[in-house]
Amino acid sequence: MNFNFSPLPLLFMIAGSAGSGKGRFLKSLIDLKAQVIDLEKLACHNGSAFGNLSNTKQPSRIEFHTELFKKWERMDPSRPVFLEMEGPFLGSVDIPDSLYQQMITSPVIYLKTDFNLRVSNIIEDYSNNPKQEIVDSLEKLKPRIGVKAFATCLILLDTGNLSELVKILLDYYDQTRTYQVDRSKIILQLTIDKPEYPEKAKQIMEFCNSRNRIS
Repeated sequence: MNFNFSPLPLLFMIAGSAGSGKGRFLKSLIDLKAQVIDLEKLACHNGSAFGNLSNTKQPSRIEFHTELFKKWERMDPSRPVFLEMEGPFLGSVDIPDSLYQQMITSPVIYLKTDFNLRVSNIIEDYSNNPKQEIVDSLEKLKPRIGVKAFATCLILLDTGNLSELVKILLDYYDQTRTYQVDRSKIILQLTIDKPEYPEKAKQIMEFCNSRNRIS
């Protein structure tokens, strides 16, 4: 079954490197009553090797597409709609092409987040997961990060040095992104050096609403 995702004229993408706080921004935007579609929540996956550490089963392709289409159809086209920029796949499910083409051509709000804050965000997101799940996810990355880096990661995990472990992984993710942002699509870049996500979300809302009034 193919769903036709009709264009939304005020679609904005939230983009940034791993750990930049994109999910935190979406949550803050939801708190502000903004129109948000959380693709990762619907897919039960965050798009990386650590995508479903919570052991939540992913929906089937048709289940994901159906729920996504329902949410899309409920969006008010006269108001801004926010999505997190993703690659074409979230684990085992794909983003429908008629939606993905809109995503890669829509205006982008880019989060330029301090590296140390990115490290802190990832530790906060994953440090409470069972150790074996983290090891299993590292195993998936082993062919790509190499045997030496993999062994180092295991030692750092065993000794509880999560900061250094995350730095190794961020270095890998920064070099091998699942998507590349078209710099010409960036309409706003936010520098994030403190976890002030609600305040920055308000700034995003004001900016997008002002563009809506102008248009």
